[in-house]
Amino acid sequence: MEPVLTVENVSKTYTKGKTRTEALKKVSFSVNEGETIAVIGESGAGKSTLLNLLGLIDEPSEGTYSVRGKDTSLMSDKDKALLRNKEFGFILQEYGLVDYLTVEENISIPLEYSDEKPDRKKRGKRIQSILETLGIKDKMKEQAGMLSGGQRQRVAIARALINNPGIVLADEPTSALDEKTKSEMIEMLLRFQKESGSMLIVVTHDSAVAERMGRTLRFENGTLTEDVKNA
Repeated sequence: MEPVLTVENVSKTYTKGKTRTEALKKVSFSVNEGETIAVIGESGAGKSTLLNLLGLIDEPSEGTYSVRGKDTSLMSDKDKALLRNKEFGFILQEYGLVDYLTVEENISIPLEYSDEKPDRKKRGKRIQSILETLGIKDKMKEQAGMLSGGQRQRVAIARALINNPGIVLADEPTSALDEKTKSEMIEMLLRFQKESGSMLIVVTHDSAVAERMGRTLRFENGTLTEDVKNA
């Protein structure tokens, strides 16, 4: 079976003036359908850079990144945008919500770019269903800026999952949460992953979160130093 994601000898270098920073150095790995992966390492190890490359937000300086066998370097910006919206769901560390929009309006944003473009009634039902699962159905008409941190994270998760993505990328999704809420968030993500068969890749500093994933990639100074299956 062909891997869903394939990273081959990928490097990423940023240049500012005379300063060159090697964020990633000759990184290679592949990810199969339905895997759950933790990406760990100290700050500056290259984790967020990797996530941006995987999510087609950035591109490698060297090497090849393929999604379902297609070399992304051969894609146009439009094709990348279409693939990103079709295949990927993003959960950002700072939530990435538009504070003056309602919860419903925030979650609807990915649907505006969806091939399906469900009508208002279907869209409302889909949003209500996912909010009910996340325990915040009663917040649907509230402005995102009025919510607590845990509620905002739930909205961010709902927005990431609303298009039923095959690949979910999460950047420190539990960093601002208390232990109880953190555990609930991970349970929700793993439940969705299991029910949908999607792939889940989580960047985290939290060893308890990493241990819940099926596999761990450890980065140090831009290099992949360890790739292990968790017990």
